[in-house]
Amino acid sequence: QSTNEEYLQGVTAYEAEVLSVAVTPLLRSEAIRYKIQLNIENALGKNVTFFDDKESPQSKALDWIVNNDLLKLEPDDDTLIQRYFVVSIWFNMEGEEWNRKDNWLNAVSECTWYGISCGDREMSGNVMEIDLSNNGLKGSLPMEFGVLELLEKLKLGNNGICESIPVSIGILTPHLKLWWDELTASILLTNGNRTSLQYLYLQNNSLMDSILTQVGGATNLKELVFSNNKLEGMIPVQISNLTLLPVIRGTNNKLNGSFPTWLVDVSSSLQE
Repeated sequence: QSTNEEYLQGVTAYEAEVLSVAVTPLLRSEAIRYKIQLNIENALGKNVTFFDDKESPQSKALDWIVNNDLLKLEPDDDTLIQRYFVVSIWFNMEGEEWNRKDNWLNAVSECTWYGISCGDREMSGNVMEIDLSNNGLKGSLPMEFGVLELLEKLKLGNNGICESIPVSIGILTPHLKLWWDELTASILLTNGNRTSLQYLYLQNNSLMDSILTQVGGATNLKELVFSNNKLEGMIPVQISNLTLLPVIRGTNNKLNGSFPTWLVDVSSSLQE
């Protein structure tokens, strides 16, 4: 096996001609970009072009991984994809302005960065929880959430997030729990990407539009909380699709109608 083949191990389907080129910093950069882009496209189910824009948050995160990260990860490193994603949160959401940013962008495992928790006691492994609540986050959430396949808890409450939930969140682990605040846009949950969700917490936002109609496609939901929003009108018939849902809480909205009779824990009042 050649040096280049060893170097590019794990970079599936990388163009064969690069295997005949001497290992160089440029080759490392291309291999890292290819592996990250391939994982993102697999998560989103579509091609992406944001790396072509050098000013995009994704390009800035990639550039940091390749040129500024003192850990100098290689393309076949098991933590490359999640480290890139965590860095992309920083560039998407104005990390320099956060209230707390302990260890962020330092040459230590991303599992030791403030708000990031991984799955073992050695502070390494897969990212399992992100808790950046009350931390001054602004801007939009990275669309590439789907690359964190083992993420279980995502807490971003009480920030200045003003964009929609990325579609790719819906293809994460079915045990993912979401905590949101200050979310004013519609929820982007498409039929192909929302069926795995089991827990959805959307309280204390300004949600309106057709959120309950959209959630009706999440047929594996076990708990739904949407209290303190701006929902109005009739309870949509799509809610009857949620046959596994025993818990629903939605106080302080302006909804009319009734929920399915099998629900064992329905808030006593859905009115303001």
